[in-house]
Amino acid sequence: MNTVTFAHPKLLWLLLLAPVLVLVKLWVDAHASAAVQAFTAARLRPALVAGTSRWRSWAAHILYLLGLACFVTAVARPHWGTEKIDIPDKGRNVFIAIDTSRSMLATDVAPDRLMRSKLAAHDLIRELKGERIGLLAFAGRAYLQAPLTTDHEAILESLQAFDHTVIEWGGSNVGDLFDVTLRAIKNLPKSNYVLILFSDGGDADANLTVPLQKLSAAQVSVISVGVGSDAGTLIPHPEIPGDYVRDENGNVVRSKLESGVLQQIASATGGRYMKLGNQPLSRDAIAPILARLREQENASRATNKPIERYAWPLSLGILFILTAWVLSSMPRRRTSSASQSVMA
Repeated sequence: MNTVTFAHPKLLWLLLLAPVLVLVKLWVDAHASAAVQAFTAARLRPALVAGTSRWRSWAAHILYLLGLACFVTAVARPHWGTEKIDIPDKGRNVFIAIDTSRSMLATDVAPDRLMRSKLAAHDLIRELKGERIGLLAFAGRAYLQAPLTTDHEAILESLQAFDHTVIEWGGSNVGDLFDVTLRAIKNLPKSNYVLILFSDGGDADANLTVPLQKLSAAQVSVISVGVGSDAGTLIPHPEIPGDYVRDENGNVVRSKLESGVLQQIASATGGRYMKLGNQPLSRDAIAPILARLREQENASRATNKPIERYAWPLSLGILFILTAWVLSSMPRRRTSSASQSVMA
């Protein structure tokens, strides 16, 4: 069963103006009648109000109100029923990978490195309209959380679930991240890709030569986003409030941004390196890399589109307004008794 929905339902609150305008009409009529009674001689009143019709005045007023109600309904954009349309599924291919290792709990960027990365990724996904986005998380191992898709809401839902427990603790296993990325595109049509990597670079693999060569061969450019400060800070222990993460010897671990490895990754794949502060990461920042990507078009996907029905209330509103105007513009008849009163 089809139901009526509105694109802008809040505008329907304007319909509450109708009873207000009825009260205004009653107030105006009452004061006009009182004025005639107070300032006009009884024998002249028939001449002054000759030809006026109370029912015609009210009929025109009601028609104007109905016209206004119809216009408000039209502006609220009613939808009724749906139609199937095919939407081309095309866009450039962008993977977003977030380091979820324990060093990302450091608070040298607010509120912490992991949350700062998630917020920046969230803002970026909102700006990448029309692009196909995939999502990965990595720490001791890497996992594909969401394959390439234009369904950005699904990507954002997966991003919300990221925390330090999404993957078992360990260093930043960038090599495994690259392998998982390559497996994700292995069976896709030949194209080029960008991998946006959020990490502090800590505990990254020592030898990345072979993985980087494979990425370049697969036409994957890496935009490395460094998260953290050069001075570094201690890492709050996620399970022991007030304590800090310690190494195997019981010493407190101090984590800082290791930008060298991130710059190496970006340079080897034809990407770029940037440092993430407290400001949003915008599309403009990665535009030069995106411009090199080719759009990949897949089979169209069918979707149901609500059918706009604003034309019906709009047409009805125009009809009501025109009828009210004609009714209120009709010439008033002058009775013979009223004419004789004025001549007397």
